[in-house]
Amino acid sequence: MNRHRKSVLFLLSFLWLILLIPPRTLAQEWGTILTARSKVNIRAERSLNTEIRGTLKAGETVKADFLKNGWYAVFRPEERIRNEARALGYVRSLRLAAPAPLPKKAESTEGKEILPVKDPLSGAIVVKSITFKKEASGREKVLIEFNRFNAPRIFGIDGANPRIVIDIANVSSAGKGLTRIRAGGKLVRQIRTALNRTTSAMRIVIDMEPNLGYDVDQTYYKAENIYAVEISEAPKKPAGANPGKATP
Repeated sequence: MNRHRKSVLFLLSFLWLILLIPPRTLAQEWGTILTARSKVNIRAERSLNTEIRGTLKAGETVKADFLKNGWYAVFRPEERIRNEARALGYVRSLRLAAPAPLPKKAESTEGKEILPVKDPLSGAIVVKSITFKKEASGREKVLIEFNRFNAPRIFGIDGANPRIVIDIANVSSAGKGLTRIRAGGKLVRQIRTALNRTTSAMRIVIDMEPNLGYDVDQTYYKAENIYAVEISEAPKKPAGANPGKATP
């Protein structure tokens, strides 16, 4: 009888302790932390012809999500609720980049065994393949396969010979036959690459057809380590629209 009573008291005490523990709040992970490549305006909508809600300075950090038609909805980095209505506004995806890694804090070597310095290219990037694909929807893709995760620097150049430039640092090697790839797409003419063995920097240039407007999206497929540049033709402006170039 006493044993049964002790068991009941133990169970009640255990339940009471559980009630005293506050419920754990789990924050759902969402969005991507990105930084502005240079000074850029935050627009009210996904268009250069809409109201400017604010400005990001070069290197300023935001949380980005809801990528559509080459535009990110941007939020304060500490924003916890994934709701597009809470966004600060919209910024073109090409104007944002993954933040640079923080330098490692130097550690004291006092009392520690000093090990040989590792080869700086031991964690280098290998560009395994570059593939061009045309989809039935009209969208064209350039797929770059790496040996591990990598966030390249990407920017566009306008003019008579428009092109998209992708810079990749710390490249040790690249697959054969990647110097020049003939695409023959409606939007993409060809893909050119060059690897500087001295600086271990690789540049990929996507030559575009002139006199066309483009929307460019970026996607990284982590499972396959494939970085995709997705290009689609931008909707044509209605007749009578101001042809002047808007500030991003």
